[in-house]
Amino acid sequence: WSHSSWLGLAMLAVAHGLDLFKFQNPADAVCNDGTPSGYYFRKGNPQVWLVHLQGGFECWSANSCAQRMKSTPSLMSSAGWPASISRDGLFNTSCQANPRWCTASVVYVPYCSSDAWVGTVP
Repeated sequence: WSHSSWLGLAMLAVAHGLDLFKFQNPADAVCNDGTPSGYYFRKGNPQVWLVHLQGGFECWSANSCAQRMKSTPSLMSSAGWPASISRDGLFNTSCQANPRWCTASVVYVPYCSSDAWVGTVP
């Protein structure tokens, strides 16, 4: 693929944004309220990937989780997630505004489990 071909794909992505994929098997991943978790995806250059895990802190007890459900239910459930979303900044598909990531394949993982996402670097 040439850069101009990817630019055409990026322009297509502007119109469609990131599309939602929810896990169908509840054993795969669920939100605090039992709704299925999922991720948003935009197909782009298979050689360039941008993966973003949304932050949101955590709850650690029945009381803190109940309070969290009252104050920020969007971080506890996928019930209100739209079928597609648009994001700016790193997700911007304008190659003039975002030359490094404009054509990237993008995975955006919304946060709805109130746990900590951690890892180690070898």
